[in-house]
Amino acid sequence: MRNVLGIDLGGTKIAAGIVNENGEILEHKIINTRAKDGKDAVLNNIVSLIEKLSNEKTVGVGITSPGFVNTDTGFISFAGNISGWSGINLKEEILKLKYIKNLVVENDANMALLAEVWEGSAKGFDSSVMLTLGTGLGGGLYIKNTGIILGSNFKAGELGHTILYPNGRECNCGQKGCAERYIAGTALATNYNEITGKDLCSKEVIELIDRDLNAAKALDKMISDLAIFITTISNFIDPELVVLGGGFTDSKDIWWEKLIDYYRKYSNSKDKPILKTAKFKNFAGLIGVAKAVFDKSLGGERNE
Repeated sequence: MRNVLGIDLGGTKIAAGIVNENGEILEHKIINTRAKDGKDAVLNNIVSLIEKLSNEKTVGVGITSPGFVNTDTGFISFAGNISGWSGINLKEEILKLKYIKNLVVENDANMALLAEVWEGSAKGFDSSVMLTLGTGLGGGLYIKNTGIILGSNFKAGELGHTILYPNGRECNCGQKGCAERYIAGTALATNYNEITGKDLCSKEVIELIDRDLNAAKALDKMISDLAIFITTISNFIDPELVVLGGGFTDSKDIWWEKLIDYYRKYSNSKDKPILKTAKFKNFAGLIGVAKAVFDKSLGGERNE
């Protein structure tokens, strides 16, 4: 059975794993992205993972990236969470450092959705939307007859850069009021800072929920904003399913019921679309991009 190395690049960490044709992770490794150290440090991290995890059965490499990713060329026109990443041709840069026969570069949230459609929470659904809540807010759109929707400029599904609050918080993309400035791990930290003036990371805010009323208020605002956003998605796209993934869903036990309550309060659909969390969590991106390598570069799955 053939194996592919999937690498999922995020603003905080890089997850890499060897994936077989059944979508199973045989081996994996997670390291810090070093996003603030610039593109060369990040590129070297990616190449290091390729060298450490590849073996004689590895027939291709797939890499995800946040931002607007041209899946034909590997050019990333915008990525706000990694210093110097906007304007990079990831495929060309990797090939300068390491020869790879079958190399695919894709958007991270799109690949997270592809993994869930393949063998995860979205399997069997004809239409689904993915929201990945991490350092930022990613999105992906899937329709059975067309697959992952990319758009004319590879920006379809960039739901984090739809406007939630007109003229609101400034976003790295150049707009004001983007959804990811209100719905993401960093957004929770911003909410808390605006209430208290204190700088804490999202994990620290979550840890304070039971004993700090301001932390609870910060989370409540974020979950309310998320419910409003899903309501808009429901009416605009009308998917059967909305899947929530990304690192922030690790804390879902604290806020999931509140999200459902807010959604039913705001939406005219109440119980549609179905809301689910991702099956593969932090490994969805690397599984999905491995699937893309099998499909795009290797002519589909072939179990042996």
